[in-house]
Amino acid sequence: MAEIAERESFVATDNGWRRHFTETLALGLPLIGAQLAQHGIHVTDVIIIGRLGTNQLAAMVLAAQFYFTIFIFGSGFAAAVVPLAAHAFAQGDVQQVRRAARMGLWVHHRVFPRSPCRRSCMPKQC
Repeated sequence: MAEIAERESFVATDNGWRRHFTETLALGLPLIGAQLAQHGIHVTDVIIIGRLGTNQLAAMVLAAQFYFTIFIFGSGFAAAVVPLAAHAFAQGDVQQVRRAARMGLWVHHRVFPRSPCRRSCMPKQC
């Protein structure tokens, strides 16, 4: 509870548009960098695989789209856990934060039983 009171003491009183813009830009710059890096990786993949031939390039694109579909479906569980854990954290309920994270892992591992992280983060009986 002391942590929450301490965080609330840092609430800014300046609510001007310029401050909001700079804070949003500060939050967005790492995301912009990550997106540019990801596009750079895709361009490099296309250039390298494209030199092998059109069939290989088509196979790479199909495999990447298949992986992307599964990745997006799986990341939906993480997207559901974040607001639950954040709400519990804001309430100061550490037990509920742990519960939300644990239940998110259980759902993920039940939907994706062959997940590589299953062996490292779940108990042996599952």
